[in-house]
Amino acid sequence: SSDLQSSSEKPDFINLIKDSIDIENYFNYQIFETYITNIDSRGNVRFFKPNGGRWKWVVYDADQACTYAETNFIKMRSLPDKRLWYNPTYTTTILEHLLKNDTLRNRFITQYCYLNATYLNADYFSQSLDERASKIKDELPRHFNRRKNLYGEDMESWTKKFNELKKYFLDRDSNLLDDLRLTFNCDSAFHLSVKQNYSNFNAVTINQSSVFSNRINGYFFSHIPFELNVVNNNHLYKFNRWSDGVKELNRKIDLSTNLDLEAVFSHLPSSIRKDSISIRRCYLNYSKKQNLCFIELFNNNDNPVSLKGIRLYEDVNHIDLDLSEYKIDGKSSIDRKSTRLNSSHEWISRMPSSA
Repeated sequence: SSDLQSSSEKPDFINLIKDSIDIENYFNYQIFETYITNIDSRGNVRFFKPNGGRWKWVVYDADQACTYAETNFIKMRSLPDKRLWYNPTYTTTILEHLLKNDTLRNRFITQYCYLNATYLNADYFSQSLDERASKIKDELPRHFNRRKNLYGEDMESWTKKFNELKKYFLDRDSNLLDDLRLTFNCDSAFHLSVKQNYSNFNAVTINQSSVFSNRINGYFFSHIPFELNVVNNNHLYKFNRWSDGVKELNRKIDLSTNLDLEAVFSHLPSSIRKDSISIRRCYLNYSKKQNLCFIELFNNNDNPVSLKGIRLYEDVNHIDLDLSEYKIDGKSSIDRKSTRLNSSHEWISRMPSSA
């Protein structure tokens, strides 16, 4: 903490810190914990460091969260003016000193607004809770039949707690901007609405955040400019322009009034071979080192087909394979299997399929 305190205003402070910790991960962790007012997070701090990586934090044990919607937990965990049982020094030191740096403080505030405008809000949680409740509703009568005598649980008490949880998020959103304004002495806030003309993928973010969305709908503070970003992360679409005519992928936003924008994409032309070649099997293990385990392509036609100019994309793991050197015989398939993505891959011709 002494190093943080003495160097927070040094020009190279951010570079020194980001070499050790994942700053965005840490901010997202603190934003989530303060949004749900997890008072017991002070004793449940969990962090790890992947091989060759930086320190990251994880949420652990939130059974005492979502109760104190009107408490300014942001201030109590970031710039506390008093110490209570739920905000001892060891839980606030890192964040407190990071936020003494003007650049990082503005980034934290903007990230808080961004997450509230995308995922951390009452609408998102209400929808998620309803979806999960519908999946377990048939099991609830059996559950309460087992536990009513021991714990006094029944459908009525469960429904009451369920509705209280949804109400918490409504109350939290109504207080959030005031909490940020009081904690960080922020100015006026203006509404920002950003959407995509194609909403089936997430391509919009702010300040190069790793959290992407297809819609931003919330308030941001006027005295804190930020960068609005759009990325071409879906191979079927290409970004053309913003609705106000700006064509840059990354643009500076400094709100002085409400702003509505749309990211305009065009759907790229479909391949003329889209009906003749199909993926029969594909296995991914979502590992950075071993993304693609196995894939089989099948030629639906009777005649051989060349794969010249064909590329294979998988957008989640950013797999991009050039298949130009291969061809598939009629009613046959080829497959590719590998134990490591960065090792050589072998394509194997297969016997004609009877399928």
